[in-house]
Amino acid sequence: MSGSCPRPARSPEHVGAASPGDRGGFPYDAIVVLPYTRVKRSRGSTSVYRMSHFTARCVLAGLELYQQGAAPRFILPGEQRRPATSDLEQSFLLRRGARRERILNLPNRNGTLQQLEPVVRLQGQGRLGKVVVVCFAFHAERVCAYMRLLGMRGDVAEVEQTHVAFLRARSPAARANREELLNLPQLRPVRRAEHGVSRRLVAIDRPFGRWAPATRLFKLLAGPAITDIERGQARIGLARLEAPRTVLHVVEAQVRQGLSRLRR
Repeated sequence: MSGSCPRPARSPEHVGAASPGDRGGFPYDAIVVLPYTRVKRSRGSTSVYRMSHFTARCVLAGLELYQQGAAPRFILPGEQRRPATSDLEQSFLLRRGARRERILNLPNRNGTLQQLEPVVRLQGQGRLGKVVVVCFAFHAERVCAYMRLLGMRGDVAEVEQTHVAFLRARSPAARANREELLNLPQLRPVRRAEHGVSRRLVAIDRPFGRWAPATRLFKLLAGPAITDIERGQARIGLARLEAPRTVLHVVEAQVRQGLSRLRR
């Protein structure tokens, strides 16, 4: 159903239940892996980048779906450049046997809305059918909101449930538990950030449809979010700023001011 996202897909059971349609026997045309930032490390006079904890787990979940036959290719919307998060994800997938021609790398997409837009564009051009979007449970509500906003055809596969289902399929005795993954203490500040600033942006943008001026302006000012776990502690921030709520107040004021001008 176009733009439908009633709840996160329970992969791989959900994937197995999806209709293959005209996708060559695959339930979906592509696996869309959402990024969760890169992390910079200095080694002497050089800088090295790695995937954040959340980016690494999300692309691993995408690989797990790929290995179970969910879709024949990946779409990797990446944040920033040189390297983009999608460059790091692509390197990971290539090292694990994915073929380069089955990976679409889309760098410098610095927000969830901006990451989903090229996918919707490909669907509108008839070059892509239904997709499965891989993201964390704390992010799924906003991903679904943007999918509906854009009219995107696809489902959401939750990273936590994908990991659990994959482990149980490989080893029925595995003691993997979705609830434990959802309730890790390191996730509490991440959930608070998601349910604060991000949810507010979606609410401001709802009357504007896919224009989403608040989200676009916020990302223009703040850059991509920084989401990582380092030495057992959550790290939350913005690439360009460290005061997201201050920026949000500025964005909200500007959007409401513009709306009042349009109503005159």
